[in-house]
Amino acid sequence: MKYFILITVLLASINLKSQGIIAYLNTYTFNSPEEKPYIEQVISVESPSINWARLDDNSIQALIELTYIFKQDSQIVKFTKEIITSEKVFDASKKPEFIMNLQRISLPNGDYELETRIDDLNDTLGSVIDISKVKIDFPENKIKFSSIQAIRSFEKTEKQGKYTKGNYDLNPYPVSFYPQSVDKLIVYAELYNTLKAFGQDQYYLLSFHIKNFENKQKLIKYSSFKRKQSSKLEVILNSIDISELPSGKFEYIIELRDKTNNLVSSQSFFFIRSNPEIVPDIEDIASINIKESFAEKITSFDTLSLMIRSLAPISSEFEKMFAEKLIDKRDLLTMQQYLLQFWSERDRENPEQAFRDYMQEVSIAEKHYSTSISRGFETDRGRVYLQYGAPNVISENYNEPNNLPYEIWQYYRIENQGNVRFIFYTKDRSTNDFVLLHSTALGEVNNYRWRFYLRKTDTGFESIDNTGETEDDWGSQINTNFNNPR
Repeated sequence: MKYFILITVLLASINLKSQGIIAYLNTYTFNSPEEKPYIEQVISVESPSINWARLDDNSIQALIELTYIFKQDSQIVKFTKEIITSEKVFDASKKPEFIMNLQRISLPNGDYELETRIDDLNDTLGSVIDISKVKIDFPENKIKFSSIQAIRSFEKTEKQGKYTKGNYDLNPYPVSFYPQSVDKLIVYAELYNTLKAFGQDQYYLLSFHIKNFENKQKLIKYSSFKRKQSSKLEVILNSIDISELPSGKFEYIIELRDKTNNLVSSQSFFFIRSNPEIVPDIEDIASINIKESFAEKITSFDTLSLMIRSLAPISSEFEKMFAEKLIDKRDLLTMQQYLLQFWSERDRENPEQAFRDYMQEVSIAEKHYSTSISRGFETDRGRVYLQYGAPNVISENYNEPNNLPYEIWQYYRIENQGNVRFIFYTKDRSTNDFVLLHSTALGEVNNYRWRFYLRKTDTGFESIDNTGETEDDWGSQINTNFNNPR
């Protein structure tokens, strides 16, 4: 039987799934007081997704094996294995929501490939594997933040334990998804070396804010700051009320600025919010004056509707909901007001020029990426082009004997991510409809077995352990093209 990783959005926490096991993997990097970097792995396995064995005393118990393999240049540099035994449960209805495990693994600075394997020892067919990249970078004298860790709750430590860090006992939050029932975002982070960098008794500013991931707008309502004094280690605990945060993708960002307000260091945490009760109110834009603006000149409902729909690749989830509501209402003035507000928020000095520049890009997407049934901005390639701009390199591979037609787009940099790749493919050579299969970009579809889906047959990929990344077979240039797009 074959088991595959569920194709998921690439988050701070990665959702892993086989036919049985559902688990969440969180990887954090920290630096200890002795200045020895370490990786903290928090794995949360959904209890209903694994088998619970019946014991002689009529209780049930779960048994999981966790394996971590760290590689550099394809060579194993660290290997750990641990068996996790759950507490006995005598009433099946009272099983815990998650079986959680935390491991701290000391490693020197460097770039690593981390393979994580979860095996259900009560089910010989139950296993999942994740392969991800991890970077540890804590220079001895440079100001750096640790990862930002999401937590459910915390309390002052009375006795050191497995979940103790920074003199607090932390209860990890297992996923990067915040449903409506969760009204607080609580985060933990550490800041290193301000004492070495600034000297004794010097002050700096820590600022905190939430930014919309899609449209990059800073949400002023969720901004705050703290004045701090230099120290060897600064523990950061922050709780934010997100009860009125609408649905969408967001980044929680911490920044350190020196006394002259220069940005010295920053760290971010990606999360998804679902809050369906926060809905758009069209009255919010009723006061927008469109007189003598570019929006006033667009008087065709069909044209205006198409222009607003084309904004989707650069819109937040809330803006998409708003746009759909506007189009359904079919009120021309309100639609004009929305279009003007949308571009004024992005360029207050010259919203018309920003609008025209974007519509030029929409035309390019329409020319190159439209299909017989979809506008260019509605396709995966068109959406990526409009959201991130033109890629630095496009590798077109349409005629490899063993593979379906595919393209690899490489961006040298997207925001704070370097060397980002998108892989598109089509199952039908007669169409122009290429679907996004895999990306290394934060917030995008992630599928470590993407090579499997590009194959015309699954020969050589029978095992979940085989990702096909070691070498190219005859007639295929997948790995060559992925590692060095051209």
